[in-house]
Amino acid sequence: MGSVSSMTGDVQLYFADWNSFLHHFNIMVGIVDKPDLRWESGLTLTLLKSHLEDFQYGETQRPGIGDVSPDGFSMTGGWVNRFRYKSFSFGMDLLFHLHHQVYPTGFVDTLSAYNSYDRETAAISNIYAAFRVARSLEIYVESRNLAHSNPTDLLDRRRYYTIGGKVSL
Repeated sequence: MGSVSSMTGDVQLYFADWNSFLHHFNIMVGIVDKPDLRWESGLTLTLLKSHLEDFQYGETQRPGIGDVSPDGFSMTGGWVNRFRYKSFSFGMDLLFHLHHQVYPTGFVDTLSAYNSYDRETAAISNIYAAFRVARSLEIYVESRNLAHSNPTDLLDRRRYYTIGGKVSL
């Protein structure tokens, strides 16, 4: 949404035309698959960009995701890993957001191109370790949002820690 101020002080709101572009790629590969050892790894990548079509009046708020053209694509994604060796399991998920333009003013105006800067953020969104004690009993420890870059736009700052067990019948 944008706004235009007239000479009389009246403010008119208008809705600018935005086009958003999104390209997505995802792959999960079994690297090792043996009876006692298994390792799977995957990569997710999404490219985001927004383009303002109607930029002839006043100031326009930037979109919530992606980067505003003519800046390059904003890249978000993750890298997941799953390991199992005999009775031990381990997993870790990383998130990232690269080349994310930050506009300190919050508006796409004539000065924002000069004031904007790239922000690179990363986070360990999930990490766990588990041990199968018996055929039907597994104990585990897990953490969500254990570590992240500062500042971050991926997750909020809350961290979660879990110790538990799983019983199969």
